[in-house]
Amino acid sequence: TVEGHELTARKRGGDLKRRGGTLLELVVSFSLFSLIGIALTLAFVMAADVWRNVSGSTDSSLNLRKARAVMMPDLKRTSFNAIGTSPGPSSLGAMDGDAIWFLSPVGPATGLAVRKADGTLFWQRNILYYLTVPDNHSATFGVNCSGSADADGYEQNCPHKVLVRKVIDGGVATVTTDEASEEELLTASDISAYLTRPAGFNTSTMNAEAGVTDVRLAATSLLTLRARLAPDARWQREVSLRLAAVKIKTAERELSIGDTPLSQTRFTRSLDFSVFPGQP
Repeated sequence: TVEGHELTARKRGGDLKRRGGTLLELVVSFSLFSLIGIALTLAFVMAADVWRNVSGSTDSSLNLRKARAVMMPDLKRTSFNAIGTSPGPSSLGAMDGDAIWFLSPVGPATGLAVRKADGTLFWQRNILYYLTVPDNHSATFGVNCSGSADADGYEQNCPHKVLVRKVIDGGVATVTTDEASEEELLTASDISAYLTRPAGFNTSTMNAEAGVTDVRLAATSLLTLRARLAPDARWQREVSLRLAAVKIKTAERELSIGDTPLSQTRFTRSLDFSVFPGQP
């Protein structure tokens, strides 16, 4: 009938409208999900960049502060006249950094300064700090660092150097009850035998070196260490130190770490500080 045909036509029209509405909804939904996905991806990338920047900055600053925190108390308890400096090892062809060593009156058993009968300090040990590139470097860091020298002859490509701290009882064994056994300041020639490299972060083999009573890594991931005695004539007892480290996680996105000079990049952080030993 005519009414039947009209009813069927209306149903078909409704079906088409419903189908059209559903297709439009799908297109809109797909577009929205795509935009959300793009936004989330951009947010993730930005968050990752922020994390690398913050993490890299935190790591480099932490290593610099850690090195300073370990060195300052040792230096404060020595005498300016009982300090020696020399170039450190040259692991990659150029000097890794400076070596600085000095006498310490601290008794290894008590951790307190020991004095002689006349009240002056009784020197117990030599303490040595130096920077070096570890052996097994590639396996430890997953990077091959080539060496290149800056204008002063110091290595500037490798940001993976470690700061070694050694306590040395040179010559005869020092005994607190025998003032004749007092420790003497080692010479640069003596020190050269101690400028060895750890196997990665493992310092165990260094304990077998003559006179070494303690050895540890005071800090890691450093670029350079410079040490100068009284560089300014106005401050006769100043020990001036400069440390540098690199924001490696951030820098490696733009630079070829290991093959690029790093002494003057925007990723390089330096820390300058001075110590005035407590004794003349």
